[in-house]
Amino acid sequence: MRFSVGAGAGAGRSRGAGRGEMVITLSGRGPVSHHATRAGGGRPSLSLSSKSSDIEQKASPPRSRRPEGSPMLLHSLPPRHPSVRTRPRLAVRLAAAIGALALGATLAACGSSGAETTEDGKTVIRYQSSAGAVTVPEIAAALGYLDDIELKLVGETTGGPESLRALATDQIDIASAFQGAIAKVVSTGAPVKAVAASYGSVGEVRQSVVVRDDGSVKKAKDLIGKKVALNTLGANWEAVLDTYLADSGLTPAEIDRVTLVPLPANVLEASLREKQIDAAFVSGPALEIARERPGLKVLTTDLDVVGPYTGGSFALHEKFIAENPEAAKELVAGITRAIEWTQTHTVEEVREFVIDFLTEQGRDDAVQTIQFWHGTGIPTAGGWLRDEDFSIWLDWLEASGEVDKGSVKVEDVYTNDLNPYADDAAFIDGYRSDPAEAEGAADE
Repeated sequence: MRFSVGAGAGAGRSRGAGRGEMVITLSGRGPVSHHATRAGGGRPSLSLSSKSSDIEQKASPPRSRRPEGSPMLLHSLPPRHPSVRTRPRLAVRLAAAIGALALGATLAACGSSGAETTEDGKTVIRYQSSAGAVTVPEIAAALGYLDDIELKLVGETTGGPESLRALATDQIDIASAFQGAIAKVVSTGAPVKAVAASYGSVGEVRQSVVVRDDGSVKKAKDLIGKKVALNTLGANWEAVLDTYLADSGLTPAEIDRVTLVPLPANVLEASLREKQIDAAFVSGPALEIARERPGLKVLTTDLDVVGPYTGGSFALHEKFIAENPEAAKELVAGITRAIEWTQTHTVEEVREFVIDFLTEQGRDDAVQTIQFWHGTGIPTAGGWLRDEDFSIWLDWLEASGEVDKGSVKVEDVYTNDLNPYADDAAFIDGYRSDPAEAEGAADE
């Protein structure tokens, strides 16, 4: 999860190269003051829930809803797979984004995973961020959950495949990436393991296809021959768009006539308003900012198409886990505690805490966007992972011919062994029944 503009998953080009490394010493300090109180056609299916969002401007009929007033058991959602169809264009783009990782993984398997330490014995964790964002590891450190870890920012990235490449080649120690990208990397033999959810969509947190009020795009079919912008190709947003178009009745040939344009998240809204593109995927604070100003509307959302789901995960190199077991355990425990902290506090409390942290760090650009933040979008308490979070993408990869059927097992892709919340019986409906129990459970 990122509190950021364009917090969705996907590939991206690493930014910040040549700027030098920036060390943020957050560990060991006390918490910053806060209020802690098949669908048909032979396509594989890709949906984790039938619950539609309540956002207006729906362009496709909503999925069946749960009975009014019944609980939504986010941690036990039926593994109904979203209808991600087999699409050569999408498969090729994912392959292009991930392909170079096989060699990188081979090199990294023989490389160093011995973590750097500070003079006072703290383990240095190298990570990447993105412009205008604050990451969950940073929040964990600010909350005082990473006492024996020092975070070291080594650059910026706009997407998961680039982060996975950096992880595989020992440039960073932790990455955040789209579930399908992680599954694909694992299929190449890369010793990478997903350890906790990093972002998702649930409730008010969603990714939306936005169009102009005065534009010609009123429904899915109107996107034929049009340009749709997204943060990167071959990842989460493109898969959701494909699913939406296919479920709306477009043929493969018609879908291939929808032109995809990769653009930085911070220029999506402006490009749409200036009519350089016809539609754009927008999420997180950027979506809320866009909706504050007139002239744009939502065509559909990932919740309409897929339902609540975990879109990406934090990943560690298996060699790092093996050679630094205590640091790995503390890092993942701190991250999952931070995730749950955001889930068990009000949006206002989280915003106030994060703004205080960002102000102390002098990160005014991120302060502006965090005011529109509504949550992590992670639908499981503490970010614990489920088989269906990955099996949906493995089905898609197998159907696309990217992975040999049965060659990758879900259990090879992720682990909850480092997550202190994975088997906690105090969780009800995907969230802890008593927020006050969070601190004790995480310390056990």
